[in-house]
Amino acid sequence: MGALFPANLLTHESATPWRESLAAAGDVRLIARIGDFGLFSQALVHVACIVLTKGGAPSREFTALVTGNEPGVTGDALRELRKTHGSPPARATGDKQWNLFSADTSVLGRKLPWRILTPEQRSIIDALEAAQTPTVGSLFNIAQGVQTGNLKLFLFNEEEFRHLKLPAKEKRYFRDALMTDSIDDGRILKKYHMFFPHGKNGPIFEDEAALSEAVPTFYKLVLKPNEALLRSRASIVRANRQDWWGLMRPRTGSFALSNEPRIVSKFFGAEGSFALDEVGRYLPSTGHVWTPKRILNLSVEEHEEEWSEGVAEAASIEVLRAYVTLLNSRAFVRLVSFRSVTIAGGQLDLSSRFVAPVHIPDLWEKSQTPLYSELVRALASAAVKREANSGGDIDRIVASLYGVPELGKS
Repeated sequence: MGALFPANLLTHESATPWRESLAAAGDVRLIARIGDFGLFSQALVHVACIVLTKGGAPSREFTALVTGNEPGVTGDALRELRKTHGSPPARATGDKQWNLFSADTSVLGRKLPWRILTPEQRSIIDALEAAQTPTVGSLFNIAQGVQTGNLKLFLFNEEEFRHLKLPAKEKRYFRDALMTDSIDDGRILKKYHMFFPHGKNGPIFEDEAALSEAVPTFYKLVLKPNEALLRSRASIVRANRQDWWGLMRPRTGSFALSNEPRIVSKFFGAEGSFALDEVGRYLPSTGHVWTPKRILNLSVEEHEEEWSEGVAEAASIEVLRAYVTLLNSRAFVRLVSFRSVTIAGGQLDLSSRFVAPVHIPDLWEKSQTPLYSELVRALASAAVKREANSGGDIDRIVASLYGVPELGKS
């Protein structure tokens, strides 16, 4: 039996029982991740393929095929696949855009995602694990952005915000926000305005009367005419909330009310999809917030002649700048691609469940090591100067910080 299905079913946690039932129902002979969107022109996601047999002796290996997004790549790979006559290849074949190889069936028996890594990818992961390289999740808390429950009524671009003609006293209830098109090439280029009636103790306004008194123009133009629609939002109904004018998930318990420096990212992206928010100014709507779990390990008492709290804070900002350059590098995006799923256009899902397990060097620690401190400063400088990755210099620096030279290769 052969079947085609969305490739994210190979890795999605909710599909674990389905994968287990497949492995129990028959002998897996082929798993393929087909990255050429041109082969399935109407597909918006990567396509996967599985071939199962039944009745024969279980095999210890199966054939694995992984292809890239370049036109015609999948055709080349399938022609090579036919030459194997259904048997796992004795040796891996392929090029930069496709790989055909044999894989051990033991990877299918675990309650884990079916990540079909090429031999080269597997060797990189093995090297990072052997070096006990930290993961993103061990160094950062990754949170999904604020969810309004209705973007049209709570989020406005510059032109729309001017058109509302709100008085200054009402504008203070709005926060700068980010959408998909806000971040480009590692920079925040476009901001939005989000109505944010929330504080550390919950809703700012006790009742509708207080709301209409504080923001009379916005209440009359936007909120009151859409009261029924806002009241019917599932989260409002489910929680029996009285503040029908509030946001669905304002994230006040995590990052929304913090002014600590953090990294923001798109929801789907690749190189250039991360940016630094030095003062916690922005609230991503369609995106994520990376909050550091640690700060630079500098003792002010031990370095009272050299260090002050301000210097330590500046040094921590420099580390975050270095991280932004690293996250926007081809090398890091390559590591993310080993674990994440891809949508049309080659964009990767940057959700925590995919990115948190990705290996990443501890730049706080390395910035205090003579062997690596210059490399960390070079990455931070590149973020400030907004330098392009010309000649792969950034990737070579990133690979050196990882300790895996293969990551620096294009």
